[in-house]
Amino acid sequence: MKVYDTKDIINIAVIGEHKSGKTTFLDSVFFLTGKTKEKGSTDKGTSVMDFDPEEIKRKMTIRSSYSYVEYKNKKINFIDTPGFIDFIGEMEMALEVVENVILVVDGERGITIETDRIWHSIDELHVAKSVIINKSDTITSNFDEIVQKIKTKIGKTAVPLEFPYFENGKFVGTIDVIHKKLVIYEDEGKKYKELEIPSNYNDTVNKYREEIFEDISEINDEFMEKYLSGETISEDEIVEGLRNCITQGKIIPIFAVSSLTNVGILRMLDIIVEEFPSPDVHKEVTVIKNGKEEKEDISTENTTIITPFKVRIDPYIGRIVYFKVWTGNVKSGDEFYISETSSSVKILHPCVAFGKTLEEVQEVKAGDIFLVSKLEEVKIGYTLVSKKEDIRIKHLELPTPIFFIAVIGKNRGDEDKLAELLSRFSEEDPSFIVKFNDFSKELEVHCQGETQFNVYTEILKDRYKIDFTLDTPKIPYKETITKPTEAHYKHKKQTGGHGQYGEVFIKVEPLERGKGFEFVDQIRGGHIPKQFIPSVEKGVLSAMEEGVLGKYPVTDVRVILYEGSYHEVDSSDISFQIAGWHAMKIALENGNPSILEPIMDVKIIVEESYLGSITEDLSSRRGRINSIDRKEDGTVIINAYIPMAEMIKYSSSLSSITKGTGRFTMNLAYYDFAPEKLQKEITEIGRKIKEKANSK
Repeated sequence: MKVYDTKDIINIAVIGEHKSGKTTFLDSVFFLTGKTKEKGSTDKGTSVMDFDPEEIKRKMTIRSSYSYVEYKNKKINFIDTPGFIDFIGEMEMALEVVENVILVVDGERGITIETDRIWHSIDELHVAKSVIINKSDTITSNFDEIVQKIKTKIGKTAVPLEFPYFENGKFVGTIDVIHKKLVIYEDEGKKYKELEIPSNYNDTVNKYREEIFEDISEINDEFMEKYLSGETISEDEIVEGLRNCITQGKIIPIFAVSSLTNVGILRMLDIIVEEFPSPDVHKEVTVIKNGKEEKEDISTENTTIITPFKVRIDPYIGRIVYFKVWTGNVKSGDEFYISETSSSVKILHPCVAFGKTLEEVQEVKAGDIFLVSKLEEVKIGYTLVSKKEDIRIKHLELPTPIFFIAVIGKNRGDEDKLAELLSRFSEEDPSFIVKFNDFSKELEVHCQGETQFNVYTEILKDRYKIDFTLDTPKIPYKETITKPTEAHYKHKKQTGGHGQYGEVFIKVEPLERGKGFEFVDQIRGGHIPKQFIPSVEKGVLSAMEEGVLGKYPVTDVRVILYEGSYHEVDSSDISFQIAGWHAMKIALENGNPSILEPIMDVKIIVEESYLGSITEDLSSRRGRINSIDRKEDGTVIINAYIPMAEMIKYSSSLSSITKGTGRFTMNLAYYDFAPEKLQKEITEIGRKIKEKANSK
């Protein structure tokens, strides 16, 4: 394969809900451009993108997949993404490395709940966005009605560049709005011919062209003057203006295609290479250099910056890492420094991919995507630099988990295997987080929803025959004190030979929420030698691992070591650790201890008709609503603080209330005192959990 310059590369992420036909659309693209001799099929298990055994079995995209085509002297990199919002981690990583996003909409169903959720997940992204109305051959209603619904849900700047043309009830071509041509497809969509537009379509074409001209006029004064004065505007001026509007997000193009019959796709590819931005449209990339945000010119050849955005574990090849080149170029044998670890790696045998097939390339330039196998040291989120400099790419932030569950192996062997396999899933899907709960001694999964969790656990059962049970995860409560107190402890132990001796006096004070822990050394006159001060602190911290109520970790305290004594012979590190531990336990008992619960910052997005039911439900969850914002599309955003204990199973409750239309995000906001009426119950729960954990 030839080496492509940055200006000749187009990176596109294809998004859309399950069954919208996005993977079939890509199989059509590969067939029409000659990459495949026969068109792939998800039903037959021959799709280029869905090649994972689980994807073939389920007939659905689980992981993002990358393939490329060469078309009209351009290299188009396509990334197919999962069709469930639960797999947003896979989607977000893909979105970080592209300049274009195509949303595939099922023409029969229109903008469904899931499509709306997927689209709004990219609201803040500064990428060129477009929409494909797939299955246009099945559209029985007026096409313009579908367009208006898309405008309502997606944005007023959405406008068709093509719309369907039917003959005898059959979808045989499209009307090209920009070039004012009727495009008729032949030979399974591999060829098309251009004809004059039938006169009865002129009004529709002119309406859409006026929308486009108005959008172009907003960013181009010269174009606006010509448009308003009625001067002739050349096709080249329209194409250039449209390209700038698409790049700046001022226009969201709509295309009409059928992935089943391939109608509409070839002309769409023509428009993609003509209008869609290449990586060089963004002349600079934002980096963090020595802790400060800077701009790096993507055309520079002095420094090459690459980032991994995907990891795939292949059963035969092993670990495969997918990279985006931000600046410079990459050749086999190039050495890179990992900013996050200060270690170095060599890039050997860079490849491009077509589905699961890898092809080695001699060079990869800025803006392009490549893969490397058997590279163990690199993780998603790292930045690799050709020079030994502290440079890091500013990454998208993945949404925090909203679904939590504990996974418990039936025996010790199963638990070890569970941890290994779940961690492997996590390595491939960064939004699937696996944690070991030190308090309960249980393995927990924190992820985006039940669909994501069920897919991975079914793999555990079906492929690896692992037996496990599920449980509600344990809330990470904490303990603190509510009043200042003092404590004293003398550790003195005499046996044969050297004994043990250490005496400490401490003051313990409550701190503001979120301050954590402070240790203050006020020893004067050498009453405790300096080498034993850290020993006292270590003992105090050890005592804080278990509070005196529910055995939860202790936080938000200041410990002041102000007096003590030692023995020339018997004092030691362990002696002062023990003294510090006992003194802290005494202080916690006397400090009027109380339990803290985690409070989440929750953003809930629902249709306004459900607002009353949602606020009533939040009240029952001890929620405190901070604001309610109304949007033009008829939805409302509710911002609230809600205890984490009330949010563990909120996904299913919200879905039930809103008939699946609601969505939410949440992040840890702060810790606050649990209500007095719940303190005893939480204490008993903690003690039982700790007792069970200690018995393992």
